[in-house]
Amino acid sequence: MPVVDAVINPYKSMHYVRINRAFLGNQSALDMATDPDSIQYNYDIDVRLNVYDENDEFLQSYIFEKEYIDKDSVNINGNAVFARERHHVYVLRDSLLNGENYKYELNLVFDDGLVGHSTITPIYGFEHQYPGAGSSVDILNTTTSRFGCVF
Repeated sequence: MPVVDAVINPYKSMHYVRINRAFLGNQSALDMATDPDSIQYNYDIDVRLNVYDENDEFLQSYIFEKEYIDKDSVNINGNAVFARERHHVYVLRDSLLNGENYKYELNLVFDDGLVGHSTITPIYGFEHQYPGAGSSVDILNTTTSRFGCVF
């Protein structure tokens, strides 16, 4: 079962989608988390974002590219929790079409034929603050950022 997280902001030029596997098994979840085959798909996934206007008319499609990153997650003892091998995200480096009533539809197509999609309606009035190591995430109600979404 896929687990999808995304940060899509039409007022920015960098957008990220992370797709992991939810894992079940007879082993400890901590043991399975250290195995990249338990949490990462070993094939590319077609990740696209479609933009629609207020009349649901299709305007444009954007294609995300797979990018490998070094992910380091440690527990309170300093030990790695998740596998670091083959860790990746899907990235779009482009400004999106945006309008007050536009909708954004994230579409995923997996090698096994599984298809997923989510419709994103802009949320106005908050800004995501990126925490440092060991600190929490705060969502601030501001007027400096008009859109942000994590799902």
